[in-house]
Amino acid sequence: MKFSNGLLLVALLAGTGCAGKQADPSPQIKAFYSDDDALFQKMDAAGAIKLVTDNFEPDYVSYSKPDASGKRTKRTLAVEIASIKQIMNLTESIPKSESRVESLEVTGDTAVAKVTSTIEMKTKPGPGGRPSHTLTAFSKSEDTWIKVGASWKLKSAKILESTMAIDGKPK
Repeated sequence: MKFSNGLLLVALLAGTGCAGKQADPSPQIKAFYSDDDALFQKMDAAGAIKLVTDNFEPDYVSYSKPDASGKRTKRTLAVEIASIKQIMNLTESIPKSESRVESLEVTGDTAVAKVTSTIEMKTKPGPGGRPSHTLTAFSKSEDTWIKVGASWKLKSAKILESTMAIDGKPK
C-alpha cells in the first residue's frame, strides 16, 4: 500500500500516539497566576490590567461564593478591571499574594483549574487619621480556560470557598 507523504506522516504520528495531541496548557496557565501574584505584590495596576486583558476572554464572567440564600454575584471583565484599580488605590502594600493550581483537567479545548489563592494587603490610612488595616483573604476557585488559537484564555471563574479577616479578625 502506498501513502502520500502527508498520509504517511499522519499514519506514523498516529502509530506513536502523537497525532492530534495538543500542547500542555499547564505552563501557560500556571504562569498567568504567578505573573498576577508578582504584579499585585509590586502594586503594578497597569501591568495587572494588561495581564488580565491579554489572558481573559472578552465575555469573561466570575461568580462569587453563594450567599446564605444560595445566590451568586456575577462579575464581568469590566468589573474585574475596575476592582484592580480600586484595590491598588486603597492599598499601601501587598506583602503576600500566592496562587497555586491544585489540579488541572484538560478535555479537548477546555481546561478546568482548581486554584487556591491567598492575599495579604495593608490599606492606606484613611482620612481624618483613621488607621490602616491588614486584610487577609483566602479563596478556592474553579477556573475554566478555553483554547483560542495557540493560547489559552480564562473564560470563567467560580468561587467555591472564601474567607476574609481584617486585622486578624474574621469578617
